Amino acid sequence: MKVLLIDPRSINRGSLNIGLAYVATVLQERGHKVKVLDFNSYIGDEDKRLFNTLGWVPDIIGISIFPASIPTYEGARKIVDFCRKNFKKDCFYIAGGVGVTLEPEKFMEENKNYFNFAVVGEGEFTFAELVDSLEKGGDSQTIPGLVFHSGEKIIRTQDRPFIKELDKLPFPDYRLFDSVGGRKIVEYPLITSRGCPFNCIFCLNKELSGRKWRARSAEDVVNEMEVAVKKNGSSSVYIWDDHFSLDVKRAIDICKLKIERGVNVPYYLPDGIRADSVNEELAMLLRKSGCKGVSIGVEDANPLTYKYINKGEELEDVIRGIKILKKAGVPVRVSMIIGLPHTTYESTKQSMEFIKTLDVHSEWYLAIPFPRTQLYKWVENNGRFLENPLSRVALTFRTVVFDTPDFTKEDRLKAFYHANMDYSFPEKAFFEHRCQPLYQKDSLYEIFIDSYKTVWKYNRWGLAKHTLRLIQYLSWGVKRRLNRVIHKDKIRGL
Repeated sequence: MKVLLIDPRSINRGSLNIGLAYVATVLQERGHKVKVLDFNSYIGDEDKRLFNTLGWVPDIIGISIFPASIPTYEGARKIVDFCRKNFKKDCFYIAGGVGVTLEPEKFMEENKNYFNFAVVGEGEFTFAELVDSLEKGGDSQTIPGLVFHSGEKIIRTQDRPFIKELDKLPFPDYRLFDSVGGRKIVEYPLITSRGCPFNCIFCLNKELSGRKWRARSAEDVVNEMEVAVKKNGSSSVYIWDDHFSLDVKRAIDICKLKIERGVNVPYYLPDGIRADSVNEELAMLLRKSGCKGVSIGVEDANPLTYKYINKGEELEDVIRGIKILKKAGVPVRVSMIIGLPHTTYESTKQSMEFIKTLDVHSEWYLAIPFPRTQLYKWVENNGRFLENPLSRVALTFRTVVFDTPDFTKEDRLKAFYHANMDYSFPEKAFFEHRCQPLYQKDSLYEIFIDSYKTVWKYNRWGLAKHTLRLIQYLSWGVKRRLNRVIHKDKIRGL
């Protein structure tokens, strides 16, 4: 069958959808014809690209709902409406991704007029089995990991077990994406493991992965890195694991094998590693094997906060890990969360001063209580919601989603701007196009006018510094825009 997969434009712009690439590759290996429209990392001409691809006459249209956000849901519905208006052939519409898995039955109830099926959890085999079944006219109720409408009832099949042997999955073939085709993938996205066994109250991952961690072998990981360099022309690799070093021996083996095989591509760990898993040997091998940067989730620098957030490690463990990495010569950035349970403006100021002593780049985000997390339940009992946690403004991580009597909205915003202006130290960051919470804006008005208003209100003594950083940030944006125009011209010229 012909399967068209679509990654809609979302909050997380600019990155290739790894999960969708795995689904597409498994489908292709089963003999189906697959195309992927990537509206997320290659923005522009979406309607034209979709209209032209509908001329390919797909039998199935699958849409990724990632991240779980209101704009992503709305974008997916608009795509279905466009297809039905411009594509007269009856075809099946299938949704999948975090936005489905978060609340499957609710998603299907709210989208019963848009999607025939929705895939719950890891989608590689569920989607492939569904396509095979639709081709042969089989019974969809026998396929684990689905939710769909049958008359007035919503049917959810049994849960599909998590994939244990990740090495058996094929390497994702990004050449199926219209944003890639036969061109280079300069920054190659890769995952070496799935899931996380820990219980952080603010993290949605454990709700989606069942706190089960599964890993690829060192050989499989290094093989894919080699493919990234030789077949995709990649000059760097970004490893998006939630916990790269849970198995320290495996992490060490990856580093050693990468060195032995001469796979010299530099790599980054932007989603972080657990600091309590870091030892001197691992840190040294990370540097020698080409690791150019590691993110560490400190969250808050008050030891008492760690009693409430269930990280499974102590603050002193985190600090020790950061110092070991720095001593080994591995660049470190830390991520911080403003507004965790039992924190106040004063305790957050203490965190700022403490982070300053570590001499690293830090990124400060306002806490978001995602549905189904323990933080969400805590806010229901101890605070008040000010925004929908899944709204566009909330997912910028610079909007106050909730407050408490001890930490008001005004104080949270004041802390956010104070931290990101005076305690961020971007000059110590390890890659240029880093995420900067202060400057994640959707329009030029927000960048130039709104940002000055908010800085003046909450941190007016930082206006000069804000101006310099804004100029630097905008220069990076111009460079990216020029690269995008060149990329677009190359696509049009094919």
